[in-house]
Amino acid sequence: FIERNIVQINRYKVPVDDLPEAFHGFRLVQLTDLHLGFMVSEPFIEGVVSSAKKLNPDIIVCTGDYVHGRNTTAEINKVWPILSKLEAKYGVFSVLGNHDHWADSESSLNWLERSRQNIRHQCKAIYKGKDRIIIGGCGDYWEDELNIDKAFSSSDEGLIETQNTQLFISRGIGWAIYPVRFNCYPEIAVLELMCKA
Repeated sequence: FIERNIVQINRYKVPVDDLPEAFHGFRLVQLTDLHLGFMVSEPFIEGVVSSAKKLNPDIIVCTGDYVHGRNTTAEINKVWPILSKLEAKYGVFSVLGNHDHWADSESSLNWLERSRQNIRHQCKAIYKGKDRIIIGGCGDYWEDELNIDKAFSSSDEGLIETQNTQLFISRGIGWAIYPVRFNCYPEIAVLELMCKA
């Protein structure tokens, strides 16, 4: 039961082909799978948000599953005021996960819009001088009926190179079924973009 309460900050260097020099060292913080609700408290999530802000990232991306319960707006109404406190130099970008849809899709979408963090089914250019990178967000794989478990069944967490691209799989923050984590500490991931040599 102890591991689930020890949030690690893990740093990954991500070499990117054709990354504009202005974005060398650009830092992205990812928060995912918070699962506020059964045994994941508001103070715990507030601590995660505080830790993420203290990292002074260039951007923060939140990739869903902010709540645990189904058919309830109560958890959604608790977690979004906390997530709305996130700040980063170039913005905070969020999408929804399957648990957010299961809790109350309409309420989740409303909070996402009101938070000004919505990047669901859209993209945004981030500029440094004349150079830019594009940040894009997708809908939830589970709700789109893609078999994500099969697609990633042979993958570990962390930064993975596959063919001509890279994939990052986070261990997340909370838990969904049992309130335990074995050899899998919750993580706040810091991805630093690097010009590929």
